[in-house]
Amino acid sequence: MDGLLTPKAVADRISRSTGVTVTARTVWERARAMGLGKKVGRTPLVHIDDVPKILEFPRREPPPEPNKNSKTLAALRRARRLAARK
Repeated sequence: MDGLLTPKAVADRISRSTGVTVTARTVWERARAMGLGKKVGRTPLVHIDDVPKILEFPRREPPPEPNKNSKTLAALRRARRLAARK
């Protein structure tokens, strides 16, 4: 079990060395998404050699831009509602 750290210990190391605040949850979620995190009982563990891989893990993609036709669609729906009332 040499080289295994809790996500909290990994997050603390990253925060101290880079100055960027990283939470234990972020470390654990990234490790699990990559298949690198292990659990021993209830304790989540990450191997120290996997930390660089976790740091390189891509972030979520930005949300898509809103549809340019949304105003037109809303106007069409309004017109249909008004026509249905008559």
